[in-house]
Amino acid sequence: MAVGYKKVLPVLVGMGLLAGLGLAQAGDGGLGNAAGKPQPEPEPQSQQGGQFQQGGQSQQGGQSQPPQGYFTLESMFQEPNNRCLESNQVSAGATLGGATFMDICQHVTGQLWKAIPEDNGYFRLTSMFLEDQNKCLEGSRPFAEGDFLNGAARMDPCGNYSGQFWRLIPHDTGYFQITNMFLEGENLCLESSTPETQGDPLNGAARMDPCGNYSGQLWKMTPSG
Repeated sequence: MAVGYKKVLPVLVGMGLLAGLGLAQAGDGGLGNAAGKPQPEPEPQSQQGGQFQQGGQSQQGGQSQPPQGYFTLESMFQEPNNRCLESNQVSAGATLGGATFMDICQHVTGQLWKAIPEDNGYFRLTSMFLEDQNKCLEGSRPFAEGDFLNGAARMDPCGNYSGQFWRLIPHDTGYFQITNMFLEGENLCLESSTPETQGDPLNGAARMDPCGNYSGQLWKMTPSG
């Protein structure tokens, strides 16, 4: 199946990319703001005791569940540029206001992700950088009114929110798309970008976008060595 490139959207103000956020010490800056959090839909109550099947494979060749332990997240779109998804802390002066973004792959704690299994094939995503602060990746409706990051994906306090319950959708390339319980009914998937992408309306922040055959939505998880 042919894969499209990143969609080009209206130009807003570009922002510079700061590397090495994963090395920031816990407690630098303020904690994440809960303003603009999507209203959670009914979701299963679960304990965090479930275990993933080690190395599970889908019939299409993609991973059916995340690997155990820490891993990096790369997209087909930014893999040739050696970019990995990096967690960020919402604070004054943070890159992109604290949204998650694609940064040069390096061994920093903000790029080392861990999946926490939940019921019915869902999982949460936290990072080595922010797990001690009980922060999880949250996907919001893009350009939601009142959202303080304009709908960009961000690390928020872990809670029973459908925007923090993720699942994988295998793709016949061997990569997969990532959606969440909050927005899968609207057919939205996690999409990567970079601040250097011309015309990006969120200046390079990761966000939920309509699912399609786009390389920015095709992800792989690589276990950390």
